Amino acid sequence: KNLINTQVVPFYEDATVPLVARYRAAMEKYDKLSVPPDVAGIVYKPTETYSFGSLEGYMNVRAFAAILEKTGKDLTRRSFYTAAESMGPFDLGLGVPA
Repeated sequence: KNLINTQVVPFYEDATVPLVARYRAAMEKYDKLSVPPDVAGIVYKPTETYSFGSLEGYMNVRAFAAILEKTGKDLTRRSFYTAAESMGPFDLGLGVPA
């Protein structure tokens, strides 16, 4: 109950969905970046710009950011949990509250 499950996501090419449009803009903005070799031991560069997996990750980050926003400046583990548990319905950009 009241859980967002992002295993099934919109098609990453459907920019008519606001969340997908924002995802695509973010992916294009940061497409030239890669993980520095000293972090991963190799230079990582995905073969595709968009994917269901990265869209799922983007949705997770949007939900996490919404919780952080609600938590405010006094971030603790407890305040994060409290904010997450009291979020209520909110729209990640899919046009429906989750």
